[in-house]
Amino acid sequence: MAANVLRTLHAAEREERPRWIEYPARVSGLELHGPMPDTGFDREQWLASLNGRYFALTPILYRILEQADGVTSAEAIAAQVACTLGQPLTVDDVRWLVEHRLAPAGLVRCPTAVASDPRPEPSRRKPLLSIRARVSLLRPEWIAPVTNLLQYLFWRPIVFLSLGLITVLHVWIYTAGSAALGDASRLLFFEPRWILLVFAMELGASLFHEFGHAAAMRRARCPHGPIGFGVYLIWPVFYTDVTPIYRLRRSKRLRVDLGGMYFHQLAALGFAGLYLVSGWPLWLLGVVIADVQCLRQLNPFFRFDGYYILADLLGVPDPLSQIKPFLRSLRRRPTGQLQLRRTTRLLFAGYLAIVAVYFVLPYAIGLEYGDDIVRTVWTTGAGFGPAFAQAWAQGDLLLLAAVSIQFVFWLLSVLGLMLFVWSAFSLTTALVKRAWQAFTSHS
Repeated sequence: MAANVLRTLHAAEREERPRWIEYPARVSGLELHGPMPDTGFDREQWLASLNGRYFALTPILYRILEQADGVTSAEAIAAQVACTLGQPLTVDDVRWLVEHRLAPAGLVRCPTAVASDPRPEPSRRKPLLSIRARVSLLRPEWIAPVTNLLQYLFWRPIVFLSLGLITVLHVWIYTAGSAALGDASRLLFFEPRWILLVFAMELGASLFHEFGHAAAMRRARCPHGPIGFGVYLIWPVFYTDVTPIYRLRRSKRLRVDLGGMYFHQLAALGFAGLYLVSGWPLWLLGVVIADVQCLRQLNPFFRFDGYYILADLLGVPDPLSQIKPFLRSLRRRPTGQLQLRRTTRLLFAGYLAIVAVYFVLPYAIGLEYGDDIVRTVWTTGAGFGPAFAQAWAQGDLLLLAAVSIQFVFWLLSVLGLMLFVWSAFSLTTALVKRAWQAFTSHS
């Protein structure tokens, strides 16, 4: 009699609970990719994706999603996950995780009011210093035939041959070829309209750079998103959506990171080949431009290729987004903040210290050389007025277009310098504020 009463009470309790909690089901389109390889986290991270957005999950949450088919009960899921992981897990634990972790993240089917409740999870923010105003130019299926061929440029013998040729080219161009570079500079000075060709070389090489990232993803048999165009800070840039890169091991991720600069140097080889065929020195400026762009890409403090190379070497995806969790983890008893391995923790702290110095550096440069910089910028800008007037008086449309492009780049450099100083001030202030909060909480 008592057993029947207990069964009746438990049945009534199950009826009171929402079915989406008692029989959780993954949302349609959710992909489970397994453990995230080669990370610097102290605890294992498991990867899932939904509509191009990736989620790093704990093993328990991942295993619950594996079993969440809408038919298996929470009680059965608890038993199966506990058996798989070898650690205790009650049915109430599963229900709580489904309701307070998976549902707010939109990973299980549930009432709209619950899924959109902003209290459990903060609203999504744009990553710090990210590309804005993105516009897709080339969809993956459009460029698939091209990247399918370009991926063979990552075949090891071709890579070694290309790197050898690139080395020989740079030894020559900055020694014996310096005279030809001087001829190219004089030609550009006396015929400013050739700036249009230089601009076309830079544009083409930058686009080919993005094909390098896409081809490296194809080489790793990993899907990628479109090649697009956006605005980084204030500069127009190309980009390649390689978000699925987190599925790959570190060595393959690094190949994707370096693939763009590798292709940029292949473009430099192409410009050098045009010089050998034609003897026209202006093609050599394409090599110099490629070098300048690659040096810029190696910057590890903005979201260029060097930033992602450093992130993959550390095993910490998107380090700038981990600043706040890392500072919180400095407390004596961290509760769920960023947990890194000891070596990674020390390296990451060193990186943040260098970031702080880097963004303080403009103040020192401004105090020492501010007058000279402002004077040079002003003198350069003042020269565009007579140049426009001369091009207009001569009716030379090519010269007018060349001067216009130079003016646009000058204007972007001025705005970029102002924005860089402002970003340095904002980020430095934020770092000091967060460090102070972490210190006061620790004490």
